[in-house]
Amino acid sequence: MYHNSLCRPSIVNLHIHSIDQTEAIKTIKRKITDLDKMKIEEQKKAVRSGYDMDIIPSDLATFGSEAKNLLQDLQSRNERMFLLTFLVVNMADTKRKLENDVFAAAGIAQKNNCALTRLDYQQEAGLMSSVPLGENLIPIQRGLTTSSTAIFIPFITQELFQTGAALYYGLNALSNNMILCDRKQLKNPNGLILGTPGSGKSFAAKREMTNAFLITDDDIIICDPEAEYPYSFPGQSAGANRMPVPDQKPGRGYIAYTAGVGPLLSLPIPKGEKAL
Repeated sequence: MYHNSLCRPSIVNLHIHSIDQTEAIKTIKRKITDLDKMKIEEQKKAVRSGYDMDIIPSDLATFGSEAKNLLQDLQSRNERMFLLTFLVVNMADTKRKLENDVFAAAGIAQKNNCALTRLDYQQEAGLMSSVPLGENLIPIQRGLTTSSTAIFIPFITQELFQTGAALYYGLNALSNNMILCDRKQLKNPNGLILGTPGSGKSFAAKREMTNAFLITDDDIIICDPEAEYPYSFPGQSAGANRMPVPDQKPGRGYIAYTAGVGPLLSLPIPKGEKAL
């Protein structure tokens, strides 16, 4: 696995163990009982200290609410309980490079409200748990539901990364990998840009046309009834065929065509001149 913040590849391994549904529900109920007991003790302590008994530690209130929501998910939302061990193996040529990669990996996890624990004196067990043997030697586990576990599965992300005359279409919202696509190779090469006003539709069209000019040998045809594109690509009038569109105001509405001389050859027709 490669990440933009890491200079070297890393090995990511997931060990997922399913828990029996009945046993999982019993475990959550016992945990709720323990939390309620701790809440009662905090309330008694508050009464003895002379302040409001409703004031309890925020962590205790949060854990109690999360446990009740988890129990509801298991009982009525068709969720199951899993134990997950998430391993990240960093490798480098020197100790300094390794420490930098470990620090970068910890920063990525912290950015997503997670924490990575270094396996000090457990490197061999971590490496053996990361090779494809199907054995987990690390006793660190986290309980998750079905929907929470599915987030860690990388195979649910559909990537579009074609080679050759592929154009850049942004980043994958899930994996942050580039989307490179040659629409002529797709089953349906047509495209439609949709978005709210000011979201960047025109900029996306201009960027795609510029990339098409720089990467491919395709002809570029622009139908611009709002006269928006001439001022975005000045000085590219050589070799352009300009033709006014009927029933449009003078200076607006034209089709610009180029056979590879300029990227976006679209200039308004001066008043009194004929189209080429």
